[in-house]
Amino acid sequence: MPADRHNPAGILTAVFLVGVVCALAGGLRAGAAPQTTLRDRLEEAVRQQVMEGFRKTNLMAEVVAVHLPPNVDRLDPGAALRPLRAFLPRKAAGRYVIPMEIIPQEGAAVKVNTTVECVAVVEGWAARFPMKRGTLIEPEDFQRKKVRVTRREQDYFTADSLPEGFQL
Repeated sequence: MPADRHNPAGILTAVFLVGVVCALAGGLRAGAAPQTTLRDRLEEAVRQQVMEGFRKTNLMAEVVAVHLPPNVDRLDPGAALRPLRAFLPRKAAGRYVIPMEIIPQEGAAVKVNTTVECVAVVEGWAARFPMKRGTLIEPEDFQRKKVRVTRREQDYFTADSLPEGFQL
């Protein structure tokens, strides 16, 4: 019967099956080549840099996770600077979870309350963090390390006043 060929239920079933096949194909394609975000690349770069710092100071430690600010994907190099904080446990060995702040790299002064000895740079963003066996170093310690800190820049340092061996 000609009416059977135009069965609405059959047409809907066919459309549904085509949609399912397309969705599965799209899902497989997305799964085959996962997109890495700026956050993923920064977190991995920071993890690698911290591990390298641990190796250089003979710390038997493992970086478990790096937590970046929730808005890291929306930050722009002209964003307002925030105080930089990173905390490491006091013990010299173990597993570390490191909270991070991301700051602009290009020509930016960085408000600091700790010494920084490592940096991870990904796509123009620098993640800086203290690496001093888990202790926090105050800004006045920069002067003992002969880092140029003027009265006006007491809470800041720039690319030409970084600790020895620190490069961007």
